[in-house]
Amino acid sequence: MTDPTPLPLTNLSQDEPELFAVISQLAADYLHTILAPCALIVPGEAKGVELLCTHLRPHLDEYLAMLLFRACLPEAKRNLPLQETVLTDAQHDPAICASWSKAAVFGLGGVQTGGAQPLLLFDEHTAHGQEHLASSAVALVSRRLLGTEILPKSLFFILREADLVDALGGAHPKHLANYILRLHDLLPAEKSGNPSPTLVKQAVVDGAILSLLRAAELNVPYWQDDFWRPRALAQLEKYAAHSPLREEEGFQKAYAQLKKNLEGFHQPRFNVKNASEAHLGFSLGGKRLFQCLVVPFIAALCPIVLGEKAGMAIMRRLWEARIVTQMRYNTALDCLEEVLGTDPSPCDADTAIGHIAFRTLQGRETSPWVISVEQKPGMSNVRQALTRYVRTYNADLALTLLHNAESDSLVLSRGSAIPKELWDSLVDWLVASEGSSDQEGQPGAWHVVTNALGERADFILNGNAAHRYVQKTELNADKLTTWLEAHWQA
Repeated sequence: MTDPTPLPLTNLSQDEPELFAVISQLAADYLHTILAPCALIVPGEAKGVELLCTHLRPHLDEYLAMLLFRACLPEAKRNLPLQETVLTDAQHDPAICASWSKAAVFGLGGVQTGGAQPLLLFDEHTAHGQEHLASSAVALVSRRLLGTEILPKSLFFILREADLVDALGGAHPKHLANYILRLHDLLPAEKSGNPSPTLVKQAVVDGAILSLLRAAELNVPYWQDDFWRPRALAQLEKYAAHSPLREEEGFQKAYAQLKKNLEGFHQPRFNVKNASEAHLGFSLGGKRLFQCLVVPFIAALCPIVLGEKAGMAIMRRLWEARIVTQMRYNTALDCLEEVLGTDPSPCDADTAIGHIAFRTLQGRETSPWVISVEQKPGMSNVRQALTRYVRTYNADLALTLLHNAESDSLVLSRGSAIPKELWDSLVDWLVASEGSSDQEGQPGAWHVVTNALGERADFILNGNAAHRYVQKTELNADKLTTWLEAHWQA
């Protein structure tokens, strides 16, 4: 099989900050050439755009929406700077008002704006109680700038997949969308003098998308095992041999776990049937779809398409993010098993991962667990470890509270064995008593996460890293247990 011809990157001996800027620019330029047959509908306001704004810790659909937007602009505007936004006041945030006045905004601003008026807004979120009219930010950009154009096949499949992930979830753990979340945990810890984390994350996503687009344009069957597997494994082994983390405790175990998972990886499908096309920006065609934006394929393609240096710059960040989060996951799970054990009793404990409060219902033959963790700064993947712990030792019959001190936010999650009717009652009670953060005017405490079909997620949020204006909840392990005492029927 012939490898795709690498796209030219100039001055590959440049320092990484410049290299990342070149990768991001090249991705926009290449996508522009793919869009050449399409009649672009560029809004007049785009002429005044000097900045791209999105929320802190953006998702795949925001990154792809911004790349698509840049690709539709004249060449001089395809390297617009990106700013990750923290909204500190729902009604009057002077910093947001200043930056958004010259910005196109993606993935936030549809409900709370801090009083700002952006030049262009692409946000699918709606106020509490309102119907979702769009499935993702990338669907909004495509609809606004490309109208009813028939998209080039290579681009259509990528946009549809990103839209589907954002609208309905179901991305495989090795999907780029999930690795982006790991990148957010890793890169803020980079020391001064290193490339800007915002630029690095954008270039990693842009480079990955560019590699997949290029391969699709050249009809390279990168999903075949004999193409991606040897190349991806070689990339991982090369990273491990030179990783600055290789001497740290837990690295070898995490590396072995990742390598074993990679060796057994098979192209995943979306577990979605009969999704209504009325709720999605891109038609499903009535078929179950394969997932293509996965890191094993990206690892095989990046060095071929972008050249070894640029490809390794991208893959080092992806592998490192995955290894670090695996190490932290192992630490968190080991801590839960050591402190709580396999048959825990109610307790409070200060631990390596933070303060843990464990509660059960007294006098019940079958009791859900309530576990609250106030995680220490720098810890990540604690929620995944909690999920594994309750699934292993209490058949996923649990409610968990995870407090992030750095963002002063809280995630309340439901194990799959908690009846949906009980979960809906709990969510309704919380919103009724403490309000919705998505209500207009003065926001309440809780953001109820729903997909494009209106189905509630198995978690709700009291604030997050980007939305710092949210009213703080009074919920804790004891109050949650008291509510369960009154509503649990085994």
